[in-house]
Amino acid sequence: MRITATCLAALAACMIAADGAELRISGPYTHNNLSIYLVHGADRIQKKYLTLAEAMEQHKVVVYETRSVNQLQVENLSSEDVYIQSGEIVKGGLQDRVLKDDIILPSSSGRVNVTAFCVEHGRWTQRGNEPVPAFEASPSAIASPQMKWAVMASARQSEVWAEVSATQRSRPPHPAPAKRGKIWPFRRVAERRSESLFRPH
Repeated sequence: MRITATCLAALAACMIAADGAELRISGPYTHNNLSIYLVHGADRIQKKYLTLAEAMEQHKVVVYETRSVNQLQVENLSSEDVYIQSGEIVKGGLQDRVLKDDIILPSSSGRVNVTAFCVEHGRWTQRGNEPVPAFEASPSAIASPQMKWAVMASARQSEVWAEVSATQRSRPPHPAPAKRGKIWPFRRVAERRSESLFRPH
């Protein structure tokens, strides 16, 4: 803990020496075995980003079904940049997918290919009234470290399916409305944002 604080203090000192900025450190904020120190200073980047969920809800981004399991296309129709986070799940199409990479999608981007993995083994058809050519929403994100490893590090569809199955087996039945499909093993965006994971020491 002291080593981390010392390293951060040294980093802050270097940054101050470099450009004269006034910085301060607060924390640690700890959850289990993770501690975070915050470096505070004046904003240097004024640009704001929409999340994928916000952009899709506002019809500013379209995620297209390509009929390829491991590749989708995204298009930013707005004048704002959009941040797509690795692990975000998009619902609809021929099957729900999880997006592999962190991406800044620039304004008026045109169609951009993105890597994806199926998280809904067994469906390759329209679900209810959900659209097929484009995905309906991004209400979820993967939550477990094992799922994140399967998507980001392993990057193999078989590993992703294995972790989806393991997650489903490890949890009690959790029925949901039909239109939500099979996304219950994953943490919803609203729940993820509302959780307070860290407490100050």
